Amino acid sequence: MESGVEIRIGEGTDFRRWNEYLLNSPQAHFLQSTHMVHVFQQISFKPFLVLAEREGNIVGGLISYRWFGESKFPFAKFFSRLYSHYGPILSPSETNTNLLEKLLNFVNQTNDENCIMDHHISFIPQTAAHNILEKVGYKQTNSLRYTFIVNLRKSSRELWESLEKRCRYSVRRAENEGLRIVHESSNDTPKIFHWLHMVTARRLGIHPDPYSFIEAIWKNLVPTGHAKFYLVYHKDNPIAGAIITTFKKKMFYYMSASLKEYRNLYPNNFLQWQIIQDGKNSGCEIYDFMGSPGKEQKEHPEYGLYLFKRSFGGEMVQIGPSYSKVFSPYAARFWEDFLVPTFKRMSFISKKL
Repeated sequence: MESGVEIRIGEGTDFRRWNEYLLNSPQAHFLQSTHMVHVFQQISFKPFLVLAEREGNIVGGLISYRWFGESKFPFAKFFSRLYSHYGPILSPSETNTNLLEKLLNFVNQTNDENCIMDHHISFIPQTAAHNILEKVGYKQTNSLRYTFIVNLRKSSRELWESLEKRCRYSVRRAENEGLRIVHESSNDTPKIFHWLHMVTARRLGIHPDPYSFIEAIWKNLVPTGHAKFYLVYHKDNPIAGAIITTFKKKMFYYMSASLKEYRNLYPNNFLQWQIIQDGKNSGCEIYDFMGSPGKEQKEHPEYGLYLFKRSFGGEMVQIGPSYSKVFSPYAARFWEDFLVPTFKRMSFISKKL
C-alpha cells in the first residue's frame, strides 16, 4: 500500500464523512453521495464504501452497491453483482499518484473475498482510470459515453436562444396545446409517475424499476431538497414526467417517462424547458442531462436520445466508457445462459396472464 495511505471499508459515521468530502470535490456526482443509500436499499442493494485516507483525512474513495448478495435463497451469494457509478473520486493532490490503482486493487481483492460474480463501473471521472482499469482486468462495455451540460449561469434569454429552433417551436406548440406542469403536490405523485414509467418501459422493452424505488426517492430525497418530481398534464390526463435530482449546485436528469400517443404535443420539450428555468431560478449552476450516445453513433438504437438532449443547447462532454470485470466465470455463464432467459420467460408469461 502507498506510504502514508490507508485504504479500508467504510462504516457507520464514515458515510457522513464521505458526503462532506464530496461537497468539496469538483468531481462529485449525486450517485456517489450517500443520499442515494436509503433509495437503493429499497430494491435490495447494499451500500459498499471504500475510503482512502492520509493521516485520518479522506483523499479518495468509492461508494458501490451490491445486489443479490443478501438474498435468503440458497447459493444466491454466488450471483452477487457490484455496481459503481461516477467513481472512484480522488482529491486533486492524488491524481498524479498511484492511489487510483491501489484503490481498484483493494476493491478487486474485496470482491474476490466476498464471492462477487462481477463488478460494473460506469462513467469514471478520471481519464487516467481507463488504462488502469484495463491493467487490473476490466473490459470496456457498450454504454452511453457522453452527456450534455447546460450552463444555468446564462441569462434566461441566452438559455432560450441556446435551444435549437425546432426545440423552441416544440415548446411553443406545447404551450398552445394547453399543456401544464405540476410539481410534486400529493402522495399520489410517485404512483402516477411509476405508472408512466411502467408504460414507457413496456414500450421500450426494458425492465422497469419497482414502485418501492420511486417511492424511496419520494420519501428520502424530496423532503431534503435533493429531488423533484414533475408531471405534465393534457387536460386532466398525466402524459409525461421526470425526476430531477440535485447535489451541490448541480441538477441531474435522472428519470423520465411519457406516453407515445401524446408525443405530437411535445410534452418532453415543454417539460425540459420548465426544468431549466426552475433550476436557474433556484440557484443551480449546472444541468447535467446524463447519458447520451455520441454525434457519430448514428446507428445507435438511442440516437434519438442524442438528438433530443442536444436540442437544449448544452455542451457535449465525454463521460465514458464503462467497464466490467467477471470474478466468477462459471457463475456468470450460468447467469447469462440459464437464469436471465428464465427470468425473461417468467416475465413474458406474467404479462400474458
